[in-house]
Amino acid sequence: MHTAMTEPRPRPKPFRDGASLPCEAAGAGWGNLSGAERVLRLLVGVAMLAGGWSGAVTGIEGVALQIFGWVPSITGVAGWCPFYAVLGFSSRRRRRPAADPGEGPGCRLPGDRKD
Repeated sequence: MHTAMTEPRPRPKPFRDGASLPCEAAGAGWGNLSGAERVLRLLVGVAMLAGGWSGAVTGIEGVALQIFGWVPSITGVAGWCPFYAVLGFSSRRRRRPAADPGEGPGCRLPGDRKD
């Protein structure tokens, strides 16, 4: 087995003033789209691409659908919208922070003792 898999994960070191970053589960802090919005964006993007590729919409409108249909498709798959990020908006539900940052999900390691 690889040594990185058997060694314990290093704990985050506090900053000079004693404050440390709160722990979050892997990937919990990234993304600004809710699950329903992701599905809706993906469906709209696929419909736009299908309309442009099938010939149901022709001319400049069909070309625009073929080009701009990728935007909702990619943001739906990624779960992150750059426009939302610029505006500081998120459709994801916020999680309540744990009372102690070390008590949050993904922060306690196997074998850690509670002091």
